[in-house]
Amino acid sequence: MNEVLKGHRESVICVETSPDCPHILASGSEDGTVRLWDLRTRKSVRRIGAFDGECVSDSADEINHIAVNEDGSCLAAGDDSGAVHLYNVEASGMLEHSAVLDELHSNLCTTVCFLGNRVVSGGLDAAVHCIDVGSPVEAARVEFRTPAQPQVTNPPLVHHLARCPHDGLLAAALGDCTVAILEPFGASVRLWAMLEGGHTSSVSQVRWLTKGCLISGANDSKLVLWSLHSGEAPRIFNHGSKINWLAVSTAYPGLAVVADQTSQLTIRSLI
Repeated sequence: MNEVLKGHRESVICVETSPDCPHILASGSEDGTVRLWDLRTRKSVRRIGAFDGECVSDSADEINHIAVNEDGSCLAAGDDSGAVHLYNVEASGMLEHSAVLDELHSNLCTTVCFLGNRVVSGGLDAAVHCIDVGSPVEAARVEFRTPAQPQVTNPPLVHHLARCPHDGLLAAALGDCTVAILEPFGASVRLWAMLEGGHTSSVSQVRWLTKGCLISGANDSKLVLWSLHSGEAPRIFNHGSKINWLAVSTAYPGLAVVADQTSQLTIRSLI
């Protein structure tokens, strides 16, 4: 059974939940607002129309994705130049620019996430980079396309990364209709598996529902439920609209919140 959250006036482009407040959902829209939703009542509890504060970014390029580590002490941001910026988060909440790795990606850096004391980034150069925050230096690189390979219709550009909180596996949403699974390996990461046969267009989002079970969304307007260990074929759900973002909450296992080209959010039961 699907439920709909209505409140935004334009397409919803991002949705997030917090482990500290698993009942609260935040959504951002092209209407210029952020809304907070209470998943217990399925109602909007706050609308934020503007932001006040000092600009802290030292990047002249558009920021595509940000991530905060588990203890809230470090923030990473990927931008259009392909760089990854690292910030220390002070007790006051202010950000101090600590480092920039400006030669990681040869194209846009589209996604970043934390894996312990490492930052993993993905970009439109079809590569994933693993960075040691303490150094900071590159610890590993996974290339989904080599320079010798010709351009294809749907190249394996990296659109989104998600870390499984149970075992540290990483899922990567790729532009060639597949999902890559990466595993921690010492101080780096390496390719563990490729998930194929679920999508027919570029995969835009991946999220872990439980250990060994994840959901992906794509430009083909489909959601795919993958089980890594059961050997079952992927379950495919036709959403009916191109998927912008996915969010899951630890308080509601098996539920996914879907943001698409419409102005509403859809809560879907998948397990």
